[in-house]
Amino acid sequence: MQTSLSYILNEGLSLGVIQIDMNYNIVSINSFVKRHSKNDWNSLIGQNILEMFPDICSRGKDQYIRKVIEDGQANILSPFIHQYIVPFDIVKKDVVLPMVQETRIYPLHEDSIQTGALIIIRDMTEQLLNENEIASLTMDLNAIRKINQLMVKAEDREELFKGVCSVLINDTDSLLVWIVGVGDFEELYFPVICEGEESRIFTDIISSHRNVQTKLDITRHAIKTGDVAVSFRLENDPAFENWWSLCKDLACQSTLALPLKCEGKIDSVLHIHRNEETTISQESLELFRELANDISFCLDQFYNKELRLEAESILRNEKERLRITLRGIGDGVIATDRDGSVVLVNRVAEELTGWTEQEAIGRNIGDVFHIINEYTRKPCFSPVERVLQTGGIIGLANHTALIAKDGVERVIADSGAPIRDDYGQIIGVVLVFRDISQQSRLAQEMLKIQRLESIGLLAGGIAHDFNNILSVITGNISFAMTRYTNDAELQEVFADVEAATNRAKDLTHQLLTFAKGGAPIKRIISINGIIRESARFVARGSNVRVIFNEPPELKSTSADQGQISQVIQNLVLNSVQAMPEGGEITINAENTRVEEQDNLPIKSGSYIKITIQDNGMGIPPKHMQKVFDPFFTTKQKGSGLGLATAFSIIKRHNGHISAQSIQGEGTTFEVYLPSVEEMEDDVTRKEPGTHQGKGKILVMDDEKPLCKMFDRMFEKLGYNAHFAKNGQEAIIKYREALDRNAPYDLVILDLTIPGGMGGKETVRHLKEIDPNVKAVVSSGYSNDPVMSDYLDYGFAGVMPKPVSMTELVHLLKSILEQ
Repeated sequence: MQTSLSYILNEGLSLGVIQIDMNYNIVSINSFVKRHSKNDWNSLIGQNILEMFPDICSRGKDQYIRKVIEDGQANILSPFIHQYIVPFDIVKKDVVLPMVQETRIYPLHEDSIQTGALIIIRDMTEQLLNENEIASLTMDLNAIRKINQLMVKAEDREELFKGVCSVLINDTDSLLVWIVGVGDFEELYFPVICEGEESRIFTDIISSHRNVQTKLDITRHAIKTGDVAVSFRLENDPAFENWWSLCKDLACQSTLALPLKCEGKIDSVLHIHRNEETTISQESLELFRELANDISFCLDQFYNKELRLEAESILRNEKERLRITLRGIGDGVIATDRDGSVVLVNRVAEELTGWTEQEAIGRNIGDVFHIINEYTRKPCFSPVERVLQTGGIIGLANHTALIAKDGVERVIADSGAPIRDDYGQIIGVVLVFRDISQQSRLAQEMLKIQRLESIGLLAGGIAHDFNNILSVITGNISFAMTRYTNDAELQEVFADVEAATNRAKDLTHQLLTFAKGGAPIKRIISINGIIRESARFVARGSNVRVIFNEPPELKSTSADQGQISQVIQNLVLNSVQAMPEGGEITINAENTRVEEQDNLPIKSGSYIKITIQDNGMGIPPKHMQKVFDPFFTTKQKGSGLGLATAFSIIKRHNGHISAQSIQGEGTTFEVYLPSVEEMEDDVTRKEPGTHQGKGKILVMDDEKPLCKMFDRMFEKLGYNAHFAKNGQEAIIKYREALDRNAPYDLVILDLTIPGGMGGKETVRHLKEIDPNVKAVVSSGYSNDPVMSDYLDYGFAGVMPKPVSMTELVHLLKSILEQ
């Protein structure tokens, strides 16, 4: 009579057979399984095997079952014999023991379609055990089971290590259990935890570096080999002669050192010591080796490296498994074989390259992953070839641009790495990359800002020195004009020179405006001329016509002329760039009043409203909320700083700026600046007025030509001028004058003195000497807040350089005639 295959599988094999479907549900079991299990397996039919036995997942063993279901390839559960995949028991001399198993998993097919998997479990207990070792090995197996449960619950490394040592001491015949950490250098050990009655001896020994070097041979051996170091009978093992003296004191006969790894590197070493009656068996050694692997797996989880390590394991072992894992990764991933042909393209890589995986597979990597240097436009060296040549991980060069299938260019970054098989041979290359276009643009903009700041510092320094020179020219010319009033020809020459110096003064003012970007230095100005001059300057050379509508009765405003000019230039420039084919810009200025019901973010009151309107391409509605954001721009060559700078300046002037736009019709910017009733400062300064005073004036300045100029001008106005080169000298002279009861009527202090005390610190000392001192701050470099907020720093007035006779008279009258 023939025996059926079904009968053999169910009744005739001394192997456990479990059939599962593609959803991991149990389909059938054989009689071997039923005999060796306490479970009611009939009730488990149809249940998910991973859910019924959660230890499969918690110990990381589910990956072997999943591999067969997902990849359709046979698999062995572990390179070592393991305790169990599902809990089976055997009876040896009336002792119930967990079965030591070897498990293999095979895919099941029907009509070439995979329908599930077959789990074959072989009882290895007889092979591994002899009767004299059953009790000891049972302890070890139970302890390992507890440790595996502990690994599921442990929240950190310290809790895990403490639990492992505690279980091995309390649940096995181990005499002493301890763990040492491994430092950056293999010879550097440090204690982590120790359990056992003789732990004091261990603490004493581990605390001495000298003893560590000579006593811990077995630890060093485990670290260097990366495998278990063991001695079954220490007195017969010359390799551990130095170690024997310590273990003899502890009454240890056998010792075991298990290297624990994290991220592939040895992180620590677990030591187990037993006496002569309970030495470590070869079978226990295998189980502890697997325990070390499980603990290492748990350490990886603590360092949040599980996904990356699994991905690396997938890359080393199988290209097909890479596709499954990397589909959900946020970076672009492309894998190739050794010939550079594409075998995998994940979803992100499809979006970045424009190639679908179906289109790309089989093509050369150069067709799909087309990269160039974004600046030189030259093709980049193939990263796949570099990986194959070096055999290591490589990073993509800086400024690498990926050209997609549709021609879209993106700046990318990251790396390439080899894919190795189980024998360490390179079988392909994986490229991992991401789009850093936005970060690259931001970095470029930050570099631009740094360059602008550097240029600004240079411009400010040049303007400062140039202003000192202009001060000499301007002051002496204005002084000469008061001396030769009857010579018409000479007066005309002086007027031409003065006009030229005023133009140079405007140039330095523009440099200072560019350099400072700080608090405005306000004075009463008329806005009409600034609008016209700034707009014409920007539109000059373009095919754009500017139309001005300004009433003659437009009020004045208190503002920094240079900064307001910069605002007008930025707004007009934005309109010019919006009309590359030409067009018209209409600028209106009017007096207006803002009331609370107008819902503007400014105080109610009188304002000057400036409207700049173009008929360009307009701004899309989705961008309107961002037009004043720093670095936001829709222009390919724009920096995104122009409108943000304008917004900042108007805000510092207690005004408001807004934009309205209709695509295809144009954009309108509205600027509100507080108006004042007073006439502009320049009007009052055109007339020198009369001022003849007397008294003493102390001038602190390190420029001799400037001192000579001030001497002439003050003498002309009736004052006796004294000079100091720096703050220390000015303080001495001021104190001496007070002691003689002949104080100075006015002190003019240069803000910056190279190598000496400047005006800011000097006035503080003078205030301590004389709280009633009248001091004026002067500078040709006005980025310091002292120039705009001089009253807050103890000054009575401010005198920007260069200064003319008219401006000096105005200053003296405003301070000394109060």
